Amino acid sequence: MIDRKSLYILIAVFLFSFSLSQKIDSFKIKRKQKNTSILESYKLGKKYKYLSLFPSLSYDIINKSFNVGLSLSNFTNYMQQRQRNKIELASLEQKLNEKLEKEMEDIFLKIDAFFIEKKSLKNDLKAFKIDSLLFDIKQKKHENHEITTEDFLREKRAFFLKRNALKKRRLKLKLEAKKINLKIKSDTVSASL
Repeated sequence: MIDRKSLYILIAVFLFSFSLSQKIDSFKIKRKQKNTSILESYKLGKKYKYLSLFPSLSYDIINKSFNVGLSLSNFTNYMQQRQRNKIELASLEQKLNEKLEKEMEDIFLKIDAFFIEKKSLKNDLKAFKIDSLLFDIKQKKHENHEITTEDFLREKRAFFLKRNALKKRRLKLKLEAKKINLKIKSDTVSASL
């Protein structure tokens, strides 16, 4: 029997084993299914409009006869409404497709911005490694009394501020990755409901 912790680890490994493109494809498929279900429900809502074409039946008690009434206006109204429904359905389908394309573009823009920021952060981390080496040199100079304590403390402060700024950027980048992932997951889950 698998304990809970192992199960959670297995689930986490499974969830993160999908590549980004698979998640995006899944998102797009679920959204298209949602759009299709919206269109189908719209069609079903208009399904029984043809009943207005049936003739009206009545019974005349005085003459003891049945009367059948046909209305040409019902037929023309039905045909006009049918044409309007087709146009509305096509318009709704186009709007849903445009919305999906816009969402996909937004996701791709966020992903592109993420990778640009990631590359920029990597470059800044490489520069920070050099700054770290320079700080080590300044620290040795301070230990050898080659620079004043005031100069060393300024260097130390600047070094720590730069390090904290890089840490903040790294955390923001992680947060942005989670936001993108949650956007894809939550929309996929809500689209499947």
